[in-house]
Amino acid sequence: MMENIMDGFVCILCGIVFVVAAAFMLVFPPKKINDFYGYRTNTSKKSQDRWDFSQKFSAWRMIEAGLFLILVSIALDYADFTETASVLIGIGLLLASCVYMIFRTESALKKKFPN
Repeated sequence: MMENIMDGFVCILCGIVFVVAAAFMLVFPPKKINDFYGYRTNTSKKSQDRWDFSQKFSAWRMIEAGLFLILVSIALDYADFTETASVLIGIGLLLASCVYMIFRTESALKKKFPN
């Protein structure tokens, strides 16, 4: 059971990092298109308007993903999984959270900027 708690702690910690990083992006968004900081994809870097929109939109999706990781990890701490299963579930949750954030942001960019 202790291993499951530690695995859950790592997922909770990842969720906290997501929320803190997203809050930082909301307070200090990158002003200009760059290759170092912010939500950086080819779609988001096509124009300044796309860039500005994607920074705020992706930060909110990252907060959602972080809160999801935290809540689900707490709930899974009470489940009786093997250590291997706990690690695989944690990795799957982390990857799913990243895919969610990117997919939602790219979809929103395509909808808002159809050209």
